[in-house]
Amino acid sequence: MSTNFVKYGLWADYNRSPISRYQILLTDWWAGILTNALAVLITSAGRPLFTLTVGLYNWLWRKISSRWTNIQAASLQDARDTQESIGIILEPIRHGGFANVPLGGPPIGRTKEAIEIIGTGAMVLIVLGLPVMLITASIVSAGLATDTTALSNAYTCGKYEHRLPNSSDILLEYDHKAEVEANMYAIDCYGTSPLVENCNRFYSQNITYTVNSAGCPFKGNVCGESQNGSIRLSTGLTSGSVLGINAKNPYFFSRTMICSPLVTDEEYVGIGLSSRGEKQWEYWYGSSLSNYTWVNPVQKSPWEIKGYSTSIHWWDPIAPQSPFHPLDEFTAGPYPVTLNFISSHAIYYHNFRNDSVFPAQTKARFADGYPGPDLYYNNSTRAGVLGCVDQYQICESINGPCSAGSTQFTGSEALDAQSKLNHMLSMQLADEQWKVEAEKMFQTSLARMQINLFDFVRGTAAGYPGAYNTLPPEHRGMCAMVEIPTVGWRNVNLVGFLGTIAALGVVWGVSRKRKDASGEEILVVTIIYNSLVRIVVFIWRDIFRPVGVLFGKLFISIVLEPLRNFMLKSV
Repeated sequence: MSTNFVKYGLWADYNRSPISRYQILLTDWWAGILTNALAVLITSAGRPLFTLTVGLYNWLWRKISSRWTNIQAASLQDARDTQESIGIILEPIRHGGFANVPLGGPPIGRTKEAIEIIGTGAMVLIVLGLPVMLITASIVSAGLATDTTALSNAYTCGKYEHRLPNSSDILLEYDHKAEVEANMYAIDCYGTSPLVENCNRFYSQNITYTVNSAGCPFKGNVCGESQNGSIRLSTGLTSGSVLGINAKNPYFFSRTMICSPLVTDEEYVGIGLSSRGEKQWEYWYGSSLSNYTWVNPVQKSPWEIKGYSTSIHWWDPIAPQSPFHPLDEFTAGPYPVTLNFISSHAIYYHNFRNDSVFPAQTKARFADGYPGPDLYYNNSTRAGVLGCVDQYQICESINGPCSAGSTQFTGSEALDAQSKLNHMLSMQLADEQWKVEAEKMFQTSLARMQINLFDFVRGTAAGYPGAYNTLPPEHRGMCAMVEIPTVGWRNVNLVGFLGTIAALGVVWGVSRKRKDASGEEILVVTIIYNSLVRIVVFIWRDIFRPVGVLFGKLFISIVLEPLRNFMLKSV
Protein backbone atom coordinates (compact mmCIF):
# COMPACT_ATOMS: atom_id res chain seq x y z
CA MET A 1 0.00 0.00 0.00
CA SER A 2 1.37 3.40 -0.97
CA THR A 3 1.93 6.17 1.57
CA ASN A 4 -1.04 8.53 1.90
CA PHE A 5 -1.05 12.32 2.09
CA VAL A 6 2.12 13.38 0.31
CA LYS A 7 2.76 16.37 -1.95
CA TYR A 8 2.99 14.98 -5.49
CA GLY A 9 4.07 16.71 -8.70
CA LEU A 10 6.90 19.24 -9.00
CA TRP A 11 8.64 20.22 -5.77
CA ALA A 12 11.99 21.61 -4.61
CA ASP A 13 14.19 19.61 -2.24
CA TYR A 14 16.48 22.15 -0.59
CA ASN A 15 18.42 19.39 1.14
CA ARG A 16 19.96 18.37 -2.21
CA SER A 17 22.54 19.94 -4.48
CA PRO A 18 21.20 22.52 -6.99
CA ILE A 19 21.40 20.08 -9.91
CA SER A 20 19.23 17.55 -8.03
CA ARG A 21 16.99 20.04 -6.23
CA TYR A 22 13.89 19.92 -8.42
CA GLN A 23 11.97 16.66 -8.42
CA ILE A 24 8.73 15.35 -9.87
CA LEU A 25 6.95 13.00 -7.45
CA LEU A 26 4.95 10.33 -9.28
CA THR A 27 3.43 7.01 -8.37
CA ASP A 28 5.59 3.98 -9.09
CA TRP A 29 3.42 3.19 -12.12
CA TRP A 30 3.77 6.60 -13.75
CA ALA A 31 7.47 6.82 -12.88
CA GLY A 32 7.99 3.46 -14.61
CA ILE A 33 6.12 4.67 -17.70
CA LEU A 34 8.24 7.83 -17.85
CA THR A 35 11.61 6.12 -17.45
CA ASN A 36 10.70 3.37 -19.94
CA ALA A 37 9.64 5.97 -22.51
CA LEU A 38 12.94 7.75 -21.97
CA ALA A 39 14.82 4.49 -22.47
CA VAL A 40 13.01 3.97 -25.80
CA LEU A 41 14.01 7.48 -26.92
CA ILE A 42 17.63 6.82 -25.99
CA THR A 43 17.59 3.56 -27.95
CA SER A 44 16.10 5.33 -30.99
CA ALA A 45 19.05 7.72 -30.94
CA GLY A 46 21.39 4.88 -31.87
CA ARG A 47 21.09 5.47 -35.63
CA PRO A 48 21.66 9.27 -35.45
CA LEU A 49 24.66 8.63 -33.19
CA PHE A 50 26.05 6.15 -35.71
CA THR A 51 25.53 8.62 -38.56
CA LEU A 52 27.19 11.35 -36.51
CA THR A 53 30.14 9.16 -35.57
CA VAL A 54 30.78 8.00 -39.15
CA GLY A 55 30.35 11.51 -40.54
CA LEU A 56 32.76 13.04 -38.04
CA TYR A 57 35.23 10.25 -38.66
CA ASN A 58 35.17 10.90 -42.42
CA TRP A 59 35.50 14.64 -41.85
CA LEU A 60 38.51 14.14 -39.59
CA TRP A 61 40.11 11.77 -42.07
CA ARG A 62 39.71 14.26 -44.90
CA LYS A 63 41.02 17.05 -42.66
CA ILE A 64 44.16 15.14 -41.75
CA SER A 65 44.89 13.34 -45.02
CA SER A 66 44.42 16.46 -47.14
CA ARG A 67 47.72 17.80 -45.81
CA TRP A 68 49.58 14.84 -47.28
CA THR A 69 47.68 14.09 -50.47
CA ASN A 70 47.82 17.62 -51.91
CA ILE A 71 51.63 17.93 -52.06
CA GLN A 72 52.60 20.42 -54.73
CA ALA A 73 49.06 20.15 -56.09
CA ALA A 74 49.45 22.96 -58.61
CA SER A 75 52.79 21.64 -60.04
CA LEU A 76 51.55 18.08 -60.27
CA GLN A 77 48.61 19.12 -62.36
CA ASP A 78 51.07 20.49 -65.01
CA ALA A 79 53.31 17.39 -65.04
CA ARG A 80 53.51 15.54 -68.39
CA ASP A 81 54.14 12.02 -67.08
CA THR A 82 54.73 9.90 -63.97
CA GLN A 83 58.49 10.37 -64.01
CA GLU A 84 58.12 14.15 -63.96
CA SER A 85 55.52 13.89 -61.17
CA ILE A 86 57.89 11.88 -58.97
CA GLY A 87 60.64 14.37 -59.68
CA ILE A 88 58.45 17.23 -58.54
CA ILE A 89 57.63 15.40 -55.30
CA LEU A 90 61.27 14.50 -54.56
CA GLU A 91 62.76 17.87 -55.53
CA PRO A 92 62.47 19.41 -52.04
CA ILE A 93 64.12 16.38 -50.44
CA ARG A 94 67.15 16.63 -52.79
CA HIS A 95 67.69 20.25 -51.74
CA GLY A 96 67.34 19.52 -48.02
CA GLY A 97 64.12 21.48 -47.69
CA PHE A 98 61.84 18.60 -46.77
CA ALA A 99 60.73 20.37 -43.64
CA ASN A 100 59.34 23.19 -45.75
CA VAL A 101 57.18 21.05 -48.03
CA PRO A 102 53.85 22.91 -48.26
CA LEU A 103 51.36 20.29 -47.08
CA GLY A 104 47.77 20.93 -48.00
CA GLY A 105 48.00 24.06 -50.06
CA PRO A 106 48.93 27.58 -48.99
CA PRO A 107 49.95 28.11 -45.35
CA ILE A 108 47.42 29.39 -42.83
CA GLY A 109 47.88 31.76 -39.91
CA ARG A 110 49.11 30.50 -36.58
CA THR A 111 45.97 31.62 -34.77
CA LYS A 112 43.65 29.78 -37.11
CA GLU A 113 45.93 26.75 -37.09
CA ALA A 114 45.86 26.63 -33.27
CA ILE A 115 42.09 26.96 -33.28
CA GLU A 116 41.77 24.18 -35.86
CA ILE A 117 44.04 21.92 -33.83
CA ILE A 118 41.96 22.50 -30.69
CA GLY A 119 38.72 22.04 -32.61
CA THR A 120 39.96 18.88 -34.30
CA GLY A 121 41.01 17.48 -30.92
CA ALA A 122 37.55 18.24 -29.58
CA MET A 123 36.03 16.43 -32.56
CA VAL A 124 38.22 13.41 -31.83
CA LEU A 125 36.95 13.37 -28.24
CA ILE A 126 33.37 13.64 -29.49
CA VAL A 127 33.82 10.76 -31.93
CA LEU A 128 35.27 8.58 -29.17
CA GLY A 129 32.73 9.75 -26.60
CA LEU A 130 29.50 9.35 -28.55
CA PRO A 131 29.16 5.56 -28.00
CA VAL A 132 30.12 6.01 -24.36
CA MET A 133 27.52 8.77 -24.05
CA LEU A 134 24.78 6.48 -25.34
CA ILE A 135 25.67 3.79 -22.81
CA THR A 136 25.92 6.34 -19.99
CA ALA A 137 22.57 7.89 -20.90
CA SER A 138 20.94 4.45 -20.77
CA ILE A 139 22.35 3.84 -17.29
CA VAL A 140 21.45 7.32 -16.03
CA SER A 141 17.88 7.03 -17.29
CA ALA A 142 17.40 3.98 -15.09
CA GLY A 143 18.54 5.99 -12.06
CA LEU A 144 16.41 9.07 -12.66
CA ALA A 145 13.56 7.64 -10.57
CA THR A 146 15.02 5.79 -7.59
CA ASP A 147 14.47 8.16 -4.64
CA THR A 148 11.28 7.68 -2.59
CA THR A 149 11.44 10.73 -0.31
CA ALA A 150 8.45 13.09 -0.38
CA LEU A 151 6.99 16.04 1.48
CA SER A 152 4.31 15.05 3.97
CA ASN A 153 0.94 16.72 3.35
CA ALA A 154 -1.37 15.13 5.93
CA TYR A 155 -4.55 17.00 6.81
CA THR A 156 -4.20 15.68 10.39
CA CYS A 157 -0.89 17.53 10.88
CA GLY A 158 -0.79 19.63 14.03
CA LYS A 159 -0.28 20.00 17.77
CA TYR A 160 -2.98 18.14 19.67
CA GLU A 161 -4.59 18.58 23.07
CA HIS A 162 -7.50 16.69 24.65
CA ARG A 163 -10.82 17.94 26.06
CA LEU A 164 -11.90 14.80 27.95
CA PRO A 165 -11.93 14.79 31.79
CA ASN A 166 -9.09 12.28 31.85
CA SER A 167 -7.08 14.15 29.21
CA SER A 168 -3.96 14.14 31.39
CA ASP A 169 -4.05 10.34 31.41
CA ILE A 170 -4.43 10.31 27.62
CA LEU A 171 -1.44 12.63 27.23
CA LEU A 172 0.63 10.43 29.53
CA GLU A 173 -0.41 7.38 27.50
CA TYR A 174 0.68 9.06 24.27
CA ASP A 175 3.98 10.30 25.75
CA HIS A 176 4.76 6.92 27.28
CA LYS A 177 4.06 5.19 23.98
CA ALA A 178 6.26 7.68 22.11
CA GLU A 179 9.09 7.25 24.58
CA VAL A 180 8.98 3.45 24.51
CA GLU A 181 9.01 3.69 20.73
CA ALA A 182 11.99 6.07 20.89
CA ASN A 183 13.81 3.70 23.23
CA MET A 184 13.34 0.76 20.87
CA TYR A 185 14.35 2.87 17.87
CA ALA A 186 17.53 3.97 19.67
CA ILE A 187 18.40 0.33 20.36
CA ASP A 188 17.90 -0.68 16.72
CA CYS A 189 19.15 2.36 14.83
CA TYR A 190 21.86 4.01 16.92
CA GLY A 191 25.21 2.54 17.84
CA THR A 192 27.86 0.64 15.95
CA SER A 193 25.66 -1.94 14.19
CA PRO A 194 22.21 -0.50 13.46
CA LEU A 195 19.51 -2.80 12.10
CA VAL A 196 18.99 -1.04 8.78
CA GLU A 197 15.78 -2.88 7.90
CA ASN A 198 14.07 -1.31 10.93
CA CYS A 199 15.55 2.16 10.48
CA ASN A 200 13.97 3.58 7.32
CA ARG A 201 11.01 5.30 8.94
CA PHE A 202 12.54 8.78 9.11
CA TYR A 203 14.41 11.00 6.65
CA SER A 204 17.75 10.22 8.34
CA GLN A 205 18.47 6.94 10.06
CA ASN A 206 19.95 8.70 13.08
CA ILE A 207 21.51 11.93 14.29
CA THR A 208 25.27 11.87 14.78
CA TYR A 209 26.89 13.07 18.01
CA THR A 210 30.20 13.15 19.87
CA VAL A 211 31.19 11.90 23.34
CA ASN A 212 33.72 13.71 25.55
CA SER A 213 34.67 14.18 29.19
CA ALA A 214 33.31 17.21 31.03
CA GLY A 215 33.18 18.91 34.40
CA CYS A 216 30.28 18.73 36.83
CA PRO A 217 27.25 20.43 35.20
CA PHE A 218 25.35 21.17 38.43
CA LYS A 219 25.40 24.36 40.46
CA GLY A 220 26.83 22.68 43.56
CA ASN A 221 29.74 20.32 44.03
CA VAL A 222 27.48 17.27 43.96
CA CYS A 223 29.07 15.05 41.30
CA GLY A 224 30.40 11.79 42.64
CA GLU A 225 33.22 11.45 40.11
CA SER A 226 36.49 13.37 39.74
CA GLN A 227 36.69 16.97 38.49
CA ASN A 228 36.34 15.96 34.82
CA GLY A 229 34.55 12.68 35.46
CA SER A 230 31.27 13.65 33.81
CA ILE A 231 30.36 12.58 30.28
CA ARG A 232 29.27 15.10 27.64
CA LEU A 233 27.24 13.98 24.62
CA SER A 234 26.48 16.58 21.96
CA THR A 235 25.19 16.82 18.41
CA GLY A 236 26.99 20.13 17.93
CA LEU A 237 25.36 22.70 15.69
CA THR A 238 23.38 20.54 13.25
CA SER A 239 21.23 21.53 10.30
CA GLY A 240 17.52 20.89 10.66
CA SER A 241 17.73 19.05 7.35
CA VAL A 242 18.88 15.94 9.26
CA LEU A 243 15.34 15.80 10.64
CA GLY A 244 13.93 16.11 7.12
CA ILE A 245 12.97 19.79 7.42
CA ASN A 246 12.91 21.17 3.88
CA ALA A 247 13.65 24.90 3.97
CA LYS A 248 15.48 27.23 1.61
CA ASN A 249 17.28 28.77 4.59
CA PRO A 250 17.41 25.90 7.12
CA TYR A 251 17.74 26.57 10.83
CA PHE A 252 20.30 24.81 12.99
CA PHE A 253 19.79 23.05 16.30
CA SER A 254 21.94 21.47 18.93
CA ARG A 255 21.31 19.07 21.77
CA THR A 256 23.78 18.40 24.54
CA MET A 257 23.51 16.23 27.64
CA ILE A 258 26.05 16.13 30.47
CA CYS A 259 25.72 13.29 32.99
CA SER A 260 27.47 12.22 36.17
CA PRO A 261 26.84 9.98 39.18
CA LEU A 262 25.74 12.13 42.12
CA VAL A 263 26.81 12.03 45.75
CA THR A 264 24.82 9.70 48.00
CA ASP A 265 26.22 10.62 51.42
CA GLU A 266 24.18 11.13 54.60
CA GLU A 267 23.26 14.71 53.69
CA TYR A 268 21.06 13.47 50.87
CA VAL A 269 20.33 9.80 51.65
CA GLY A 270 19.14 8.39 54.96
CA ILE A 271 16.97 5.72 56.55
CA GLY A 272 13.46 6.57 57.70
CA LEU A 273 10.24 4.76 58.57
CA SER A 274 7.29 4.22 56.30
CA SER A 275 3.67 4.66 57.40
CA ARG A 276 3.68 0.94 58.19
CA GLY A 277 6.76 1.24 60.37
CA GLU A 278 9.13 -0.38 57.85
CA LYS A 279 12.61 0.98 57.23
CA GLN A 280 13.07 2.76 53.93
CA TRP A 281 15.80 4.65 52.10
CA GLU A 282 14.82 8.30 51.72
CA TYR A 283 16.48 10.47 49.09
CA TRP A 284 16.54 14.22 49.79
CA TYR A 285 17.48 15.76 46.44
CA GLY A 286 14.42 18.00 46.31
CA SER A 287 10.69 17.79 46.91
CA SER A 288 8.56 15.59 44.71
CA LEU A 289 5.16 14.24 45.73
CA SER A 290 6.44 14.47 49.31
CA ASN A 291 9.24 16.35 51.06
CA TYR A 292 11.74 13.79 49.84
CA THR A 293 12.45 12.84 46.23
CA TRP A 294 12.05 9.06 46.35
CA VAL A 295 11.96 6.11 48.75
CA ASN A 296 12.63 2.40 48.46
CA PRO A 297 12.71 -0.37 51.11
CA VAL A 298 15.85 -1.15 53.07
CA GLN A 299 15.03 -4.83 53.55
CA LYS A 300 15.07 -7.14 50.56
CA SER A 301 11.81 -8.99 50.04
CA PRO A 302 12.02 -12.73 49.23
CA TRP A 303 8.99 -12.27 46.95
CA GLU A 304 10.52 -9.46 44.95
CA ILE A 305 11.13 -10.04 41.23
CA LYS A 306 14.84 -9.75 40.61
CA GLY A 307 15.81 -6.77 38.51
CA TYR A 308 16.68 -3.10 38.60
CA SER A 309 14.42 -0.65 40.41
CA THR A 310 14.36 2.85 38.96
CA SER A 311 12.71 6.19 39.47
CA ILE A 312 13.12 9.17 37.15
CA HIS A 313 12.55 12.75 38.29
CA TRP A 314 12.61 15.55 35.74
CA TRP A 315 12.56 19.32 36.23
CA ASP A 316 12.53 22.18 33.75
CA PRO A 317 12.87 25.82 34.95
CA ILE A 318 10.33 26.96 32.34
CA ALA A 319 7.78 24.35 33.50
CA PRO A 320 6.95 25.38 37.10
CA GLN A 321 4.06 22.90 37.25
CA SER A 322 6.56 20.05 37.42
CA PRO A 323 6.00 17.91 40.56
CA PHE A 324 9.75 17.70 41.21
CA HIS A 325 11.69 20.73 42.44
CA PRO A 326 15.38 19.95 43.07
CA LEU A 327 17.54 21.51 45.74
CA ASP A 328 19.47 24.54 44.57
CA GLU A 329 22.77 22.64 44.29
CA PHE A 330 21.16 20.15 41.90
CA THR A 331 20.00 22.83 39.44
CA ALA A 332 21.92 23.94 36.36
CA GLY A 333 20.78 27.47 35.57
CA PRO A 334 18.15 27.59 32.80
CA TYR A 335 18.63 23.97 31.75
CA PRO A 336 16.41 20.96 32.56
CA VAL A 337 17.64 18.41 35.07
CA THR A 338 16.94 14.67 35.18
CA LEU A 339 17.75 12.50 38.21
CA ASN A 340 17.64 8.77 37.62
CA PHE A 341 17.59 6.62 40.79
CA ILE A 342 18.79 3.06 40.09
CA SER A 343 18.82 0.25 42.65
CA SER A 344 20.76 -2.85 41.59
CA HIS A 345 20.42 -5.07 44.66
CA ALA A 346 20.14 -8.89 44.48
CA ILE A 347 21.74 -9.10 41.03
CA TYR A 348 24.83 -11.24 40.53
CA TYR A 349 27.79 -10.27 38.35
CA HIS A 350 30.78 -12.25 37.13
CA ASN A 351 33.26 -9.55 38.17
CA PHE A 352 33.94 -7.22 41.07
CA ARG A 353 32.40 -3.86 40.15
CA ASN A 354 33.37 -0.43 41.46
CA ASP A 355 30.77 1.46 39.42
CA SER A 356 29.07 4.04 41.67
CA VAL A 357 25.66 3.39 40.08
CA PHE A 358 26.01 -0.34 39.34
CA PRO A 359 28.26 -1.61 42.18
CA ALA A 360 29.03 -5.24 43.00
CA GLN A 361 31.59 -5.33 45.79
CA THR A 362 30.43 -8.26 47.89
CA LYS A 363 31.46 -11.78 47.00
CA ALA A 364 28.54 -14.19 47.01
CA ARG A 365 28.65 -17.15 49.38
CA PHE A 366 27.07 -20.43 48.38
CA ALA A 367 26.73 -23.86 49.97
CA ASP A 368 29.74 -26.15 50.10
CA GLY A 369 30.37 -27.95 46.87
CA TYR A 370 29.09 -25.08 44.69
CA PRO A 371 30.64 -25.82 41.26
CA GLY A 372 30.04 -22.46 39.61
CA PRO A 373 32.29 -19.41 39.16
CA ASP A 374 32.80 -16.65 41.70
CA LEU A 375 29.99 -14.10 41.65
CA TYR A 376 29.63 -10.61 43.12
CA TYR A 377 26.58 -8.56 44.09
CA ASN A 378 25.46 -5.33 45.73
CA ASN A 379 24.35 -6.15 49.27
CA SER A 380 22.47 -2.86 49.76
CA THR A 381 19.15 -1.74 48.34
CA ARG A 382 20.30 1.89 48.41
CA ALA A 383 20.09 3.35 44.92
CA GLY A 384 22.80 5.10 42.98
CA VAL A 385 21.85 8.41 41.37
CA LEU A 386 22.67 9.36 37.79
CA GLY A 387 22.12 13.08 37.20
CA CYS A 388 21.89 14.65 33.74
CA VAL A 389 21.57 18.20 32.44
CA ASP A 390 19.99 18.88 29.03
CA GLN A 391 20.99 21.78 26.83
CA TYR A 392 18.94 22.23 23.69
CA GLN A 393 17.90 24.72 21.05
CA ILE A 394 14.84 23.17 19.45
CA CYS A 395 11.10 23.44 20.05
CA GLU A 396 8.47 20.84 19.24
CA SER A 397 5.95 23.49 18.10
CA ILE A 398 5.86 27.12 17.09
CA ASN A 399 5.22 28.27 20.69
CA GLY A 400 7.20 25.61 22.59
CA PRO A 401 7.70 24.01 25.00
CA CYS A 402 11.32 23.38 24.06
CA SER A 403 11.69 19.95 25.63
CA ALA A 404 11.85 16.61 23.86
CA GLY A 405 10.70 14.91 27.09
CA SER A 406 12.73 11.83 26.37
CA THR A 407 13.63 10.51 29.83
CA GLN A 408 10.52 11.08 31.93
CA PHE A 409 8.35 8.02 31.49
CA THR A 410 10.38 4.88 30.82
CA GLY A 411 11.55 2.85 33.77
CA SER A 412 14.02 0.04 34.25
CA GLU A 413 13.05 -1.47 30.88
CA ALA A 414 14.97 1.40 29.25
CA LEU A 415 18.27 0.43 30.91
CA ASP A 416 20.95 -1.28 28.86
CA ALA A 417 21.82 -3.29 31.98
CA GLN A 418 18.23 -4.57 32.23
CA SER A 419 18.46 -6.02 28.71
CA LYS A 420 21.52 -8.02 29.83
CA LEU A 421 19.80 -9.56 32.84
CA ASN A 422 18.88 -13.26 32.88
CA HIS A 423 16.79 -13.81 36.02
CA MET A 424 19.32 -13.05 38.80
CA LEU A 425 22.53 -13.17 36.73
CA SER A 426 23.81 -10.28 34.64
CA MET A 427 25.86 -10.62 31.50
CA GLN A 428 29.12 -8.70 31.26
CA LEU A 429 28.66 -4.95 31.76
CA ALA A 430 31.04 -2.11 30.96
CA ASP A 431 33.39 -1.05 33.75
CA GLU A 432 31.57 2.28 33.86
CA GLN A 433 28.07 1.14 33.01
CA TRP A 434 26.62 4.50 34.01
CA LYS A 435 28.27 6.02 30.91
CA VAL A 436 26.58 3.40 28.74
CA GLU A 437 23.23 4.26 30.33
CA ALA A 438 23.83 7.99 29.84
CA GLU A 439 24.62 7.47 26.17
CA LYS A 440 21.52 5.34 25.71
CA MET A 441 19.40 8.06 27.33
CA PHE A 442 20.91 10.57 24.90
CA GLN A 443 20.26 8.31 21.92
CA THR A 444 16.66 7.92 23.08
CA SER A 445 16.29 11.70 23.29
CA LEU A 446 17.55 12.07 19.70
CA ALA A 447 15.17 9.36 18.51
CA ARG A 448 12.39 11.16 20.37
CA MET A 449 13.16 14.30 18.35
CA GLN A 450 12.68 12.32 15.16
CA ILE A 451 9.45 10.77 16.42
CA ASN A 452 8.05 14.09 17.71
CA LEU A 453 8.53 15.78 14.34
CA PHE A 454 7.13 12.78 12.46
CA ASP A 455 4.08 12.63 14.74
CA PHE A 456 3.55 16.37 14.31
CA VAL A 457 3.43 16.34 10.49
CA ARG A 458 1.47 13.08 10.30
CA GLY A 459 -0.95 13.95 13.12
CA THR A 460 -0.38 10.71 15.05
CA ALA A 461 -2.11 12.03 18.19
CA ALA A 462 -5.30 12.79 16.22
CA GLY A 463 -6.46 9.22 16.77
CA TYR A 464 -6.69 9.57 20.55
CA PRO A 465 -10.16 10.23 22.08
CA GLY A 466 -11.08 13.89 22.51
CA ALA A 467 -8.10 15.15 20.52
CA TYR A 468 -8.32 18.58 18.89
CA ASN A 469 -5.76 20.47 16.82
CA THR A 470 -4.35 23.68 18.35
CA LEU A 471 -2.13 24.62 15.39
CA PRO A 472 -3.22 28.05 14.05
CA PRO A 473 -4.23 28.11 10.35
CA GLU A 474 -1.49 30.62 9.53
CA HIS A 475 1.10 28.06 10.63
CA ARG A 476 -0.25 25.20 8.53
CA GLY A 477 2.57 25.78 6.04
CA MET A 478 4.88 23.89 8.41
CA CYS A 479 2.93 20.72 7.66
CA ALA A 480 4.34 20.58 4.11
CA MET A 481 7.96 21.29 5.05
CA VAL A 482 9.06 17.88 6.33
CA GLU A 483 10.36 15.05 4.15
CA ILE A 484 9.49 11.44 4.93
CA PRO A 485 10.31 8.12 3.24
CA THR A 486 7.37 6.77 1.26
CA VAL A 487 6.11 3.56 -0.31
CA GLY A 488 4.59 3.52 -3.79
CA TRP A 489 6.06 6.87 -4.90
CA ARG A 490 9.12 7.83 -6.94
CA ASN A 491 10.94 11.09 -7.58
CA VAL A 492 12.08 11.88 -11.12
CA ASN A 493 15.03 14.26 -11.30
CA LEU A 494 13.77 17.21 -13.35
CA VAL A 495 17.19 18.43 -14.50
CA GLY A 496 18.30 14.91 -15.42
CA PHE A 497 15.08 14.23 -17.31
CA LEU A 498 15.09 17.50 -19.25
CA GLY A 499 18.85 17.28 -19.78
CA THR A 500 18.52 13.83 -21.33
CA ILE A 501 15.71 15.03 -23.61
CA ALA A 502 17.79 18.07 -24.62
CA ALA A 503 20.86 15.92 -25.32
CA LEU A 504 18.80 13.59 -27.51
CA GLY A 505 17.42 16.61 -29.37
CA VAL A 506 20.93 17.92 -29.99
CA VAL A 507 22.09 14.53 -31.27
CA TRP A 508 19.12 14.30 -33.64
CA GLY A 509 19.69 17.88 -34.81
CA VAL A 510 23.44 17.83 -35.46
CA SER A 511 23.29 14.41 -37.17
CA ARG A 512 21.12 15.86 -39.98
CA LYS A 513 22.77 16.64 -43.31
CA ARG A 514 22.56 19.89 -45.26
CA LYS A 515 24.00 20.95 -48.64
CA ASP A 516 26.79 23.50 -48.64
CA ALA A 517 27.51 26.09 -51.35
CA SER A 518 29.10 23.44 -53.59
CA GLY A 519 26.05 21.19 -53.31
CA GLU A 520 27.83 18.58 -51.18
CA GLU A 521 25.88 17.14 -48.24
CA ILE A 522 27.63 17.73 -44.94
CA LEU A 523 26.63 17.21 -41.30
CA VAL A 524 25.07 20.08 -39.39
CA VAL A 525 27.74 19.64 -36.71
CA THR A 526 30.40 20.37 -39.35
CA ILE A 527 28.62 23.57 -40.34
CA ILE A 528 28.46 24.59 -36.68
CA TYR A 529 32.15 23.81 -36.22
CA ASN A 530 33.24 25.87 -39.23
CA SER A 531 31.06 28.77 -38.09
CA LEU A 532 32.54 28.70 -34.59
CA VAL A 533 36.08 28.69 -36.00
CA ARG A 534 35.30 31.78 -38.10
CA ILE A 535 33.74 33.55 -35.11
CA VAL A 536 36.69 32.81 -32.82
CA VAL A 537 39.21 33.92 -35.44
CA PHE A 538 37.26 37.12 -36.03
CA ILE A 539 37.04 37.94 -32.33
CA TRP A 540 40.74 37.33 -31.79
CA ARG A 541 42.04 39.00 -34.95
CA ASP A 542 39.70 41.97 -35.23
CA ILE A 543 38.86 42.73 -31.57
CA PHE A 544 41.25 41.34 -28.98
CA ARG A 545 44.49 41.80 -30.94
CA PRO A 546 43.88 45.49 -31.91
CA VAL A 547 42.78 46.26 -28.35
CA GLY A 548 45.91 44.57 -27.00
CA VAL A 549 48.13 46.54 -29.38
CA LEU A 550 46.40 49.78 -28.37
CA PHE A 551 46.85 49.13 -24.66
CA GLY A 552 50.47 48.17 -25.29
CA LYS A 553 51.17 51.47 -27.02
CA LEU A 554 49.41 53.39 -24.26
CA PHE A 555 51.46 51.58 -21.61
CA ILE A 556 54.67 52.43 -23.46
CA SER A 557 53.77 56.09 -23.93
CA ILE A 558 52.33 56.65 -20.45
CA VAL A 559 54.60 54.48 -18.28
CA LEU A 560 57.72 53.27 -20.03
CA GLU A 561 58.68 56.44 -21.96
CA PRO A 562 58.40 58.74 -18.91
CA LEU A 563 60.33 56.20 -16.86
CA ARG A 564 63.05 55.99 -19.54
CA ASN A 565 63.36 59.78 -19.74
CA PHE A 566 63.53 60.07 -15.96
CA MET A 567 66.34 57.51 -15.77
CA LEU A 568 68.28 59.27 -18.55
CA LYS A 569 68.00 62.61 -16.75
CA SER A 570 69.12 61.02 -13.49
CA VAL A 571 72.27 59.69 -15.13
